[in-house]
Amino acid sequence: GWGTTAKVVGDVPGNERYFTLLDAGDRVWLLSRDDEVPAKQFPRRAVIRRDGDADAPLGTAPPELLVESKSLAHNLAATWWKGKFVAFGGEDQNLTAAALRPGAPTSIKSKPWARGVAAFSEDRETFVHRQIPFDAPVVLRGSHAGCREERRSFGGVCEFDGKLSALEFRGRLRLYARANLSARGGGRGVQTTSAPDVSGPWEPFEVVDVLGFDARRRENGAYFAAVNVNPVDDQTVLGIFPVREGPRAFVAVALSRDGVRFSRFREILKSTAADQGRSTDHPVDGLLVRGDNVFLYAHRDVPPFSRGRPRIVRLETTLDELRAYTVKAKAELDAAWPPEDGGPVTIAYRPANKTAAPLASGADRDLPRVATYRVGAERIAAPGAYAWLKLDAWSAHARRIYGDVEHLPTIGDVDLVRREDLLPPTMALRAGCPASDDEPFKRFNWHAPYSSFRYFRRRTAVDAAPRAFANGSMVEVTHCGGSKFETNGAFFYAFRGTGLYVNAKKTIAFETHDDAARHFLGRRCVDGKPVDLQLGIFQCDAELPEIVSAARSSGWDSLQFTRHCDAFCHGGKMGPALDGTDARSQLCGFELVLVNAAGTEACPAGVEFRRGLGGTEACACNATLGPRSQRGACAT
Repeated sequence: GWGTTAKVVGDVPGNERYFTLLDAGDRVWLLSRDDEVPAKQFPRRAVIRRDGDADAPLGTAPPELLVESKSLAHNLAATWWKGKFVAFGGEDQNLTAAALRPGAPTSIKSKPWARGVAAFSEDRETFVHRQIPFDAPVVLRGSHAGCREERRSFGGVCEFDGKLSALEFRGRLRLYARANLSARGGGRGVQTTSAPDVSGPWEPFEVVDVLGFDARRRENGAYFAAVNVNPVDDQTVLGIFPVREGPRAFVAVALSRDGVRFSRFREILKSTAADQGRSTDHPVDGLLVRGDNVFLYAHRDVPPFSRGRPRIVRLETTLDELRAYTVKAKAELDAAWPPEDGGPVTIAYRPANKTAAPLASGADRDLPRVATYRVGAERIAAPGAYAWLKLDAWSAHARRIYGDVEHLPTIGDVDLVRREDLLPPTMALRAGCPASDDEPFKRFNWHAPYSSFRYFRRRTAVDAAPRAFANGSMVEVTHCGGSKFETNGAFFYAFRGTGLYVNAKKTIAFETHDDAARHFLGRRCVDGKPVDLQLGIFQCDAELPEIVSAARSSGWDSLQFTRHCDAFCHGGKMGPALDGTDARSQLCGFELVLVNAAGTEACPAGVEFRRGLGGTEACACNATLGPRSQRGACAT
């Protein structure tokens, strides 16, 4: 299997790195960034070799110039797409003074030539005689929806400073880029987006989630991802990552069904730690199948991170070994994230990051899409994530909520906690938005429990929407009475950490109330308050009773609203979100509406409540012993 041997198949000349390998049939194309020209001189270049093979991917002929552009060559990636050669490359450092935060290092400057990720495509046959133009059109900017850049000096604008990776997967182009997840440096992760074609439209970025690996920690990092379709299962992808996990450094493989959530890292090559969370060895982006063998390649002793001899090595496995690994990795994924067979897509008729006026007619609707949320890129205080937490206190708290089970959730797996169990007195009383996202805050909104629970900032208006629950899912919820509005439908919040579950049964999901109005009623909601429209909030109070009735008549048991962003952690104040001083103060609730019940009481009649991790046990709902919201008693 991989890692048993690492055969040297060529020495790397000069200062080349960030290799991409394309299978061109009887030949291998090998692209790389060439730093032979000093970095302060322009332009940097990328080169290509077209005469390699599986035994000697570097070939024998000198490399050809591919592009001269400091930005495009910096992180270049390439793939085949519908018979064409497609390449992506480019940083975004075209920052304005207003985008830079106070105290930004003087080294961070606006660079007009760094315009964002550009794209180039050309028929494979004609491209042999061409280079990539330096002014290729930009398709992604650092301000793109969901893009995660937590370094303070970049003002939230993604630099795209790491190697890109591109592939065709399930009929779409998918692109991977650097996600800087720590405000103080280090903490490198990967984010991904996809599109139906080279020019877009590109979905919001999502942070790649690798099972058991926390890329947010400053001492950890996945420097980039080299992702390719799995040759033994084209409904999955294989990611190859250069990884730092504390003092350890290695190259690892991981598998994904959706291109976002990956199985645990499997080490295939030991590496050496380098400075600033880096390592000395990088995977080559690409793989080859020759007969029954599968070949991966790695660049050892990458300059400038190592002074050793730069060389390409080949790692190999067999198709049968890869099939066995795929079965095991898919089982890992299924245990962590159960398959969503029969589950709904989330229907949205506008991009999640847009707050423009609602669309006027169904003819303008975007295609429905699956919207996925990653719990990642949180802003964590200097002492480290949850430094205030006593581990023995968490264990007791989790067992109180979920029972005596073998694998208890961690604090990172919940959205709220009971203040009396865990929080120091000063933290339990703290109001307003948290100083960092590992600290709980006091108030979500009028309808959510207020007296006993404290919330973590998991979903905000600048995050992508969460994934919808599948049909028949047991959903962990809160519900409070006192709302006269719930005579037609019982509205729950999906919050992990309550220990109280209801069954979604047959369910359909939307991002916003307005999306459901368009779907069921064939019209948009009546415009709400101007400030709501400015912030992308669609209350749809006049339409919701009709929506619930229409859903019930259509045979649905529940509705999901994955992105109802009408909560604010600054004591309910909209100001910081409206003026842009704190966009993350606008919080998004995930609503589950049971359409066959009324929700005016804390414990709605006819609703079966469950408890135990995953809702494994029946229970009786109690409205007198639980917490309270600012409207009334809550279920427990």
